[in-house]
Formats: sequence, C-alpha cells, structure tokens
Amino acid sequence: MKLRAAAAALLVVLTGCSGGDAKPKRQREANRPSMGFIDMPVAQSTVGPIFTVSGWVIDESLVDKVRIYLDDELVATVGVEIMRPDVDQAFPNRAQQGKPHGYLAIIDAGTRAGYCTIRTEAIDGRGGMTQFATTSVKIEP
Repeated sequence: MKLRAAAAALLVVLTGCSGGDAKPKRQREANRPSMGFIDMPVAQSTVGPIFTVSGWVIDESLVDKVRIYLDDELVATVGVEIMRPDVDQAFPNRAQQGKPHGYLAIIDAGTRAGYCTIRTEAIDGRGGMTQFATTSVKIEP
C-alpha cells in the first residue's frame, strides 16, 4: 500500500495533476470544415510554367489564409481578400455576408512539366486546417 501511495504522489509531482482536478476544457462548438473551390485553372487544362490559381473559400470563423500546393510541395500562401458576392448569394447561411471569400495567387512552377495536382488548404479563424479542393493540370514549358 505504501508503494502505491508513493507512486501516486510521484505522479502528482511529475504531472502536476492530482486526478481530482477538473477535466481540461474542451471546445464547446464543433469547428466545421471550411469549404471552397478552385475556379482557375480549370481541371485538366494545360497551363504554362507561370499561371494563376484562384477560387473561393468560406468558413463561419472566416479564413485567414489559403495554402497552395503543387504535388504536395507548398508553393504559395495567400490571404482571402477578394470580394465574392456570388459566394454570399450561393451560401447565405454559411458565408459571412459582405466579407471577402476569394483568393488568387500567381504560381511559378519553375522547371516542372507534365501532369500536376494542385491542392488547397484553408486555415480558419480558429486555427483549424481543411483541405478543401484539388484539381489536376498539365504544365507545359
């Protein structure tokens, strides 16, 4: 018994938790995933080594930034700064009305050539990350 009590006391000292403390606070509301779309480039299109990636993304807590990847390599991080009234109209219960929902980035693919996957991730106002869209394009020099 003394060994068990000593082990419990050591656990309290090492972890700072006596077991009788309140449970850790949990997020009360679910953080729904962001949703969005890549408007440009169009899926399966052919692009040059320098091209535009643009689209929209929405989240109840707004989206702080969009990360853009080419074949799993991060190539751009951009803000959501373009007004998209069409998105406000299409998602009146999900989009924060009157706030920017559009993003745009000029991508330099360098020496990449051939088929490539474009993937986008949103970082929302609560710090959550959502992969929200992918598309494939062919890059020609």
